[in-house]
Amino acid sequence: MGFFKRGIRTEAEEQYNEGMKILDCKPEEAFELIRSAADMGHALAQFQMGMMYEYGVNVATNSNIAAQWYEKSVNNGYIPAALYLARLHINGLDSDEDENITAEYLDLVFHNYDEREISEHLDILYEVGTTVYEHEKPFDNTSSIAVKILERASDAGNEESTRFLEQIGVLK
Repeated sequence: MGFFKRGIRTEAEEQYNEGMKILDCKPEEAFELIRSAADMGHALAQFQMGMMYEYGVNVATNSNIAAQWYEKSVNNGYIPAALYLARLHINGLDSDEDENITAEYLDLVFHNYDEREISEHLDILYEVGTTVYEHEKPFDNTSSIAVKILERASDAGNEESTRFLEQIGVLK
């Protein structure tokens, strides 16, 4: 069984890598390869599918489908996808559940923080941090959550986060 699973992961990885290589020159073929890898449980491919649906790359924009792919990616171990889910909910994906879900995803990011993975998504850290801070949605300790997010981004080198923290008086 281990060999079989390893073979599937290898095939998924190959399809994902090939799809990413040809994304700009053969977008339809790339979409199919990435989708196939995502269907096999490849977390980065699932994340990429979320991005494609969120931003309308080779498909119609659909935040609900994007959220489903991001959630699959998180469930398969790619924690940065939780930031994208949090952002969708902050922006009103499902207003009945948004504040609880957003808090859960942000908590997941902070308890499973991988600096290397998160450093590839500093713009999203900044966007989520400033959005939470500026909108002051009714989460517990909204400002402190926002400040933690922005501090992480600032510590990782995001200059916009550093400037924002200086502007609100957290950094001097």
